[in-house]
Amino acid sequence: MEEIRWLFPAEHSQGVVVASDSGSEWMLPFWWYHYAQHNAFPVVFVDMGMSSSAAAWCKRRGTVIPFAFTHFHASSREHIDPTLVHDWEALFPKNYLWSAREAWFKKPFAMLHAPFKQAVWLDLDCEVYNSLAPIFEYAYADRLALAPEPKNTHLVLRQANKIKEGQMVYNAGVVPYAHGNRYLIEWVNEILLQEKHYIGDQDLLWDLVLQGKILVDPLPAIYNWRLIDGFNGRAVIIHWVGERGKKYIQTALAKMNKP
Repeated sequence: MEEIRWLFPAEHSQGVVVASDSGSEWMLPFWWYHYAQHNAFPVVFVDMGMSSSAAAWCKRRGTVIPFAFTHFHASSREHIDPTLVHDWEALFPKNYLWSAREAWFKKPFAMLHAPFKQAVWLDLDCEVYNSLAPIFEYAYADRLALAPEPKNTHLVLRQANKIKEGQMVYNAGVVPYAHGNRYLIEWVNEILLQEKHYIGDQDLLWDLVLQGKILVDPLPAIYNWRLIDGFNGRAVIIHWVGERGKKYIQTALAKMNKP
């Protein structure tokens, strides 16, 4: 197996990493508008297959780095256990799931493109409401900081026997981390070994935490707030997950684009 390593030296102190392909690039203006209202940290945009116009748009706002781990691809449908295929396709539409898995599993790889001593990974469906400066104190070298999933998510997963009693699961949409973090490397290596057994990178991560292979400290929920838990005026980042979240982003973009 190829040795996984950081792609660049830590030449800058702090910065933000996001990634996009042609399927998610429509969210870039939404993400950037809210981020730039409150922050001036340098941004690395990892190009996972954006259109040339989206890449040019990103270059005017930050640094565009082509996704370097081109040898990696998530397993295709025909190479997955049929029982898992059945379960996964019950959760997501087929035309979305199999392209989404590719992007999900590439995310931890994309995090390794950071040329920062301390970085924050943000999904594009994260709406930044305030300065990200305080979150960098959670950019550890010896563990990962992740916000636990909402209580209702834990309940649903336990009732479906997807997680064990007492198991904590986390959301990887917001991840502060230090350059050289060994647990990020561990996550990527386990993706190379086990990806075909999991629907996404986050589900694999939950098991790695349970097995003690990855150490996680809770990230305060204000940095990855979910509206299923109600409104929070102290939230620094609201994460618009799922279909409803994407509809919100579409509506917000339509309002932004009105003359």
